[in-house]
Amino acid sequence: AGLLAVVLIRQSWVLLELLTLAGTYLTFSAWHSTYYSEDALLLTVLFLTLFWVLFYIADLYSVFTRQQSHPLRQLVNILNAGIYYAYLYALVNKEHHEMMGMLTIILAFIYALPAWLTLRRDPGSLLLRDYIMMFVILTITATSIQFSGFVTVTLWAVEAAVLMWCAQRWGYRYLAAAALLFFLVIVGKLCFVKGALAYFPIEEFTPIFNSRFLAFTAIAASMGASAYLLTNVEISQRETFRTLLHSG
Repeated sequence: AGLLAVVLIRQSWVLLELLTLAGTYLTFSAWHSTYYSEDALLLTVLFLTLFWVLFYIADLYSVFTRQQSHPLRQLVNILNAGIYYAYLYALVNKEHHEMMGMLTIILAFIYALPAWLTLRRDPGSLLLRDYIMMFVILTITATSIQFSGFVTVTLWAVEAAVLMWCAQRWGYRYLAAAALLFFLVIVGKLCFVKGALAYFPIEEFTPIFNSRFLAFTAIAASMGASAYLLTNVEISQRETFRTLLHSG
């Protein structure tokens, strides 16, 4: 905490923030690999969260004071979220999978707060993109944890359409690119869902009123809507992407 305070005062010492982050999580990792036991889960998660909060608050402070974004500070922000979530998932998911989706969506909305503050105070900041993408990735991850099969595919299709709408609404090209990449993930996920390409036993198959039909319909509708929305987004190879979405 002391080193973070120094960095906040001496903004030119931003490298120290990265080194502090690395030292903090390396120390935690060494302790975890040597001393951790399952009966200490709650205490371990609390300390892990405390480490994450220190860097999160430091980042919020930079938003409130409108400090100029720095590539190293952006890296610290992304690493803090990624390392914290990776450890949280490893600790909680195995024994408490039913809680992991809720914890993930809570974390997503925690990162929505600095996104909203940055949008109001400094909409041109590169940090805004990082916060928005953290929210997007965590929301998508929460959906995949909480649901499975065709339900996940259906909800992902809705989320992809919302992403493209946001890209069209606010002109964020990176959200359009994220949505296009997300469609590849959705189609790939669909191909591996049991019963997506073939159904056995066929005698038990219901032609229309089933989750498979809903998933395919959601993807088709999402792609069609996204192709239309993409018309007003300035992105390279736009017409090619629109054609691919219409073909889907």
